[in-house]
Amino acid sequence: IIPYFINIGVDVIDPLQPECNNLRRVKELYGKKLAFHGCISVQRTLAFGTVKDVENEVISVINIMDKNGGYILSPAHKIDLHMPIENILSLYDFAKKYGVYK
Repeated sequence: IIPYFINIGVDVIDPLQPECNNLRRVKELYGKKLAFHGCISVQRTLAFGTVKDVENEVISVINIMDKNGGYILSPAHKIDLHMPIENILSLYDFAKKYGVYK
């Protein structure tokens, strides 16, 4: 379906849910034609992980998605009240720490 989006002029995919997609493959196939927004798991990591899990996922996703630009780091979906606040705050701290294009 993504090629159809490209053909009609879509230039950003949001959300990109890691549980349903192979992020590396999506980036390889469409990274020259699309930007991506999301990719940080709200179903696993932000909801049930630790701060260290959040850090590891941020690093992993950035390593996959930031090649040649075109990535906006964010939760893959909405932030819910049941998510630990320390995970949410750490996501933004780690985004600032690791999410800088060089």
